[in-house]
Amino acid sequence: MAMNTYTAFNIGPIYTTFIMGRRPRELWAASYMFSYLMKCIYDNVPKGSVLSPAEVPCAVLSQGVGLYPDRLFVRGAVDAGDIEKKAWQTFSTSLNIDGKTPLDRQYFNIMHVTVQADSDSVAVRMLNDALNKLELMNFPKPGSLSEGVMKIVSDQKPLFRLVYGKDTHHIPSLGEIAAVSKEKENDETWSKFRNMLNNDGTEENAYNEAFGSDYKSYHKYICIVKADGDSVGATVTHPDLPQGELERISHELLDFGRLASEKIKGFGGLPIYAGGDDLLFIAPVVGKDGTDIFRLLKEISSECFKGVKSKIDSLNLTKDDGTPVKASMSYGLSISYYKYPLYEALELADSLLNKAKGIPGKNAVAWILTKHSGSGFDAAFSNSDENLSKAFYALIDATQDGNTVSAVAHKLRENDTLMTQVLKTREPALRNDRLKALFDKILEDKGSSYHAAVREVMECLYDYSPVGYEAMLYSVMRTAKFIKGEDPKDE
Repeated sequence: MAMNTYTAFNIGPIYTTFIMGRRPRELWAASYMFSYLMKCIYDNVPKGSVLSPAEVPCAVLSQGVGLYPDRLFVRGAVDAGDIEKKAWQTFSTSLNIDGKTPLDRQYFNIMHVTVQADSDSVAVRMLNDALNKLELMNFPKPGSLSEGVMKIVSDQKPLFRLVYGKDTHHIPSLGEIAAVSKEKENDETWSKFRNMLNNDGTEENAYNEAFGSDYKSYHKYICIVKADGDSVGATVTHPDLPQGELERISHELLDFGRLASEKIKGFGGLPIYAGGDDLLFIAPVVGKDGTDIFRLLKEISSECFKGVKSKIDSLNLTKDDGTPVKASMSYGLSISYYKYPLYEALELADSLLNKAKGIPGKNAVAWILTKHSGSGFDAAFSNSDENLSKAFYALIDATQDGNTVSAVAHKLRENDTLMTQVLKTREPALRNDRLKALFDKILEDKGSSYHAAVREVMECLYDYSPVGYEAMLYSVMRTAKFIKGEDPKDE
């Protein structure tokens, strides 16, 4: 087979710049800045030679979400040095805030590597391996945290001009995002709440006046979500991937980013990044329509990612062990008080995503709820276990009275040895009888839907992971209680 020339571009330092942000608007600016840099590179590559990513239409760019990923792959011989030079010229000129402070080229890392390969998938694998090594040096050079970069991240005016055609655009604060589930139809009421929350320092008055008796503790909590597609990388580097399929997958990934961003905005969240199969966004615990964060993640997987999943699954590729390559999404979810340091919440979400990706079968969500009091609850499981997934959502729906949750959790903890012995019963009918007796005698169950939901999720968790299921049970019970709404005084 004839050998072709392939080139890949990589940009950074993305993570180092992200953690400079202390507010959502700064995080958004850092993300969009790099997405725009990749767009400048894309625009200078010969038309028709880009394998991935797909080109983002202007109408989609105006949505204000970073949809270009940090890597670009090209088939055919190109002058990479000239492409970088022209891209930098456009980028630095467009983002010159005052016409006097050009961006420091030393801050940005634009890397490229070229290989010879006989297929697209082999080339992408070779290019990724080379770029992974180069990324070990993907950090700002000493002393190069330039004034220009800091101004863009904190000011955002040049980016607003690019996206919205004006110098100003409102990007919500963490407090606004957390409370968006009660955003008022009355603009005057919501505007007053925002002003009180962000400027006047009368926080409790702001919440009490805006929400009244509907004021719940989750109105002060935000979700940081990092998501990544499972098996996407394995697909685009698979030796049996037919030529031409990489471009088709790239277009499906672009649609995924666009649809996910729209879904997140409709929920009341702020998309930060949606490039390739990666997502980063900030969201309330409960969205505008009353949907909770876990159902949002489920909808992103089932509705927004379905085009990518369908394309990859239809290729009928197999792993080295003979099992089929199937696409899914995994999530790292950090839920924390809105005044919790943003960079720490980001780091938590990143580590939780790594945990989710390490679960057998992936298709997982790993989360931690860090309460304002300092206590925390964490759990993780694969949504491939449909019984467990359904039981968790049913538990959320059945949770009503916070006192009942605490009482049930306390009694189960007191009888955890007995609970484990009952769950060890292998014969289904006998286990069912023993569980009924446990709930009747110990929990004094009178047939409530909540007790039934606890029992179901308890069984599913034990069957999913007998080791450590008790801690998982208490975590999901407390998480469900929090999502259904606790009074602020119970914090």
